[in-house]
Amino acid sequence: MPIPDYKTDNSVAHLYGDSTKPLPSLPAVLIKPSHRLPWFFVGIYGGLVLLLLVAITPYALVHPLWWSLLLGVSLLLGLSLRALLRRHRFMGWLEFKSSCWHLEYFENVPGTKNTRPVHMMLQGDVEAVIWPWVIILYWRTRPAGPVGRRFTLVLMRDSLSEADFRQLKCWLRICLRPKG
Repeated sequence: MPIPDYKTDNSVAHLYGDSTKPLPSLPAVLIKPSHRLPWFFVGIYGGLVLLLLVAITPYALVHPLWWSLLLGVSLLLGLSLRALLRRHRFMGWLEFKSSCWHLEYFENVPGTKNTRPVHMMLQGDVEAVIWPWVIILYWRTRPAGPVGRRFTLVLMRDSLSEADFRQLKCWLRICLRPKG
């Protein structure tokens, strides 16, 4: 329902509308292995096991087979946690230039102690969770086929220098459009 006698000012509409102007570039920030990230993931996975324990305990007292189910699920969560920690423990650089995210890091070569450089260009929509102690970047790339690829990067406060963490946090808050 229109508001009577409401006049719109179209002279500033271009400031808030969709703009084709590219985002400013973000200088490369150095990502170091975090000492707090494993504890972050252990806390999340430990909480899942604890909630499962609370949910299963009434049934396990009556029928002991439920304890084996809890043990099996806990082992699967432990293996998944191990793979997750191995994947998120890397050192590299993250930057935004030419309307594209660039992530460079070193990956372990399977079967050896050597590493090889990996360069990823991440295009597509990015969502960010920004808290004072963690930044979580989540990309959903535009699909080349029926489904797009997803990539998540978790940056704890100790993975970046203080200046880089502040710079990335400010750039994300200013440049990314909030979802809603």
